Amino acid sequence: MFQRMSYQRIALAATLWWSCQATSIAQPAAFTPNATVLKDRISYVVQADGRYTKEVVEEIQINTDQGVKERSQLRMPFSTTLQALEVLQAYTITKDGKRIDVKPEEIREQQSPASAGAPMFDDHKVKVVIFPAVEVGARLGVHSRMTQKTPLFKGHFYDLEAAWPQVEFKSFEITVKAPKSMKLQVAANKMNGGEVPSEDPAQQVWKWSQENVKASPPEMAATSPHERIPHVAMTSFASYADAAKAYLERAQSKSAVTPSIQKLADDITQGMTDRRQQAQVLYQWVNHNIRYVAIFLGFGGVVPHEAQAIADARYGDCKDKTTLLQALLSAKGIASSTALINATDVYWLPSIAMPTTAFNHAITYIPEFNLFLDATPGKAMFGTLSPQLLGKHALVIQNAKGEPEMMKVPLGESGANAVQIDTVLELNSQGQITGRSKIQSTGYLDLLARQIMSSLPPGVEPQLVSQLLTMSGQSGSGNLIHKNEEDTSKPYSYEAIFVLPNAVQLPGPGAMAIPQGIKGFSSIANTFAFIAPELRTQPLIFGNGKIIENMLLKLPQDISVSRLPAPVSMETPFGRYISIYELKGRELRVQRQLVIELSDIIVQPKDYPQLRSMGNAVMRDLRSQVVY
Repeated sequence: MFQRMSYQRIALAATLWWSCQATSIAQPAAFTPNATVLKDRISYVVQADGRYTKEVVEEIQINTDQGVKERSQLRMPFSTTLQALEVLQAYTITKDGKRIDVKPEEIREQQSPASAGAPMFDDHKVKVVIFPAVEVGARLGVHSRMTQKTPLFKGHFYDLEAAWPQVEFKSFEITVKAPKSMKLQVAANKMNGGEVPSEDPAQQVWKWSQENVKASPPEMAATSPHERIPHVAMTSFASYADAAKAYLERAQSKSAVTPSIQKLADDITQGMTDRRQQAQVLYQWVNHNIRYVAIFLGFGGVVPHEAQAIADARYGDCKDKTTLLQALLSAKGIASSTALINATDVYWLPSIAMPTTAFNHAITYIPEFNLFLDATPGKAMFGTLSPQLLGKHALVIQNAKGEPEMMKVPLGESGANAVQIDTVLELNSQGQITGRSKIQSTGYLDLLARQIMSSLPPGVEPQLVSQLLTMSGQSGSGNLIHKNEEDTSKPYSYEAIFVLPNAVQLPGPGAMAIPQGIKGFSSIANTFAFIAPELRTQPLIFGNGKIIENMLLKLPQDISVSRLPAPVSMETPFGRYISIYELKGRELRVQRQLVIELSDIIVQPKDYPQLRSMGNAVMRDLRSQVVY
């Protein structure tokens, strides 16, 4: 229903919504991918203990100016502890056929951006290949070799290769060689090939290929394309339970309760006997006091650091925050477990166990309360999860019985993720409107508001209000009144004040749309920001939620209302919408309520037209006019 937004994306989102409303039929522009992969040949040689080498020979053609900017430098991250990365060859072939080899000094090694924020825990480097003479029509080639010196999980190998849809693939080939002693599971989609005879009796070999894979344009708010595109998944894990046990083996000791951890837990929960309250304040302490930094030192990509080290450093990544919270809860006798989940637009669960492909984020599960917690955002109330986690599979490392379990994170009732916007407007005889809105939210909409408001640079609020008004077809000025974004002990609220000069043409006769003013960042209008296209080919992410908008418009003495919009009441498979318009004396009251209730967070392309029909009906009501 709503996408996570930063301050920098707010104005863009407003622009997109209003551009969507400008036309009822959106015609897709001709799609030219920024690059074409002429060949992509990937070869794995896997050892019995999980070590491997991966060689990539790739050549691409640049198709657009944007492609020049994107591809003129190739950035390849790697862990200096676990991996070795070599660039064996790199070159540019200009559009007139001249080959220019990349010089050794144009292949540079840099610190990863994360290392600046976490010097204790980061060993990642980035190898940067700087291609010369890059222009539209040029071809760029690279031959690289990655050696996994130490496997992330001893004795195990897994990886995924895919023909990503942003570019066209002329030739895509994958070869995997592994010992016969390794029980390797493979799952291929839209690829030709499979296991082939091996010249080495101690080795098993697979080969896959695909040609002329067309690029496809992106669709906004779509799920990841993983399950829809040509790909090959490989794993030596027998099951997700097997992967969970491997994670536990490496991580279990990290949540040890030291005397310092015990004292910290006791101090935080001093005077409290209710176990849920204890869990809440411990979660809030980690939320507020442990800064999130993505850190990767050796096995740090899949194994957390010691809880004590994180408590001392006061920063860590998602696994570290989860581990520290687990230790603090354990100190109070409350059992909890890490749960692995995907925090991006990936809703696909591979049929074979792919630990870091299926999952890239760690949260906490408390069996006693059947409750998932995520301390990473830093501003989520107890029990509130980011929208991108809802409705997804989570691999709970230890359930109430101490066993691995694949669970589904609850989608959440619509009322649990709600926003109420109460607006008072006053129209004077010159057509100017002054207004004030109070916005209160719960659930992930509460988290969204906190994240946006806390990201605002001091003093930017009046500029943002002016931008939002302009983007929504209004003209005026105003401010946002907000504070206490860090206080997650109670629901968040903030206010907007604004002035809209010449908002209504007076005197009449005339007609005016119900003024919008400022409704915050989660409103009925922007719920349907992505329904302009008549059809979709990709699933749409669309979550549950409830929005209540109450408005009181005080009219001047010299205006007489002759007609109000008709009330609306609709019920659809996606939810319901009602609107009521009442005039009492000089006061016009408008009540609107939208409830989205779905059993799944994903709307499939075949169901999209019905959702679009509902959205268009709601948008028509929002544009309805008062005749005076």
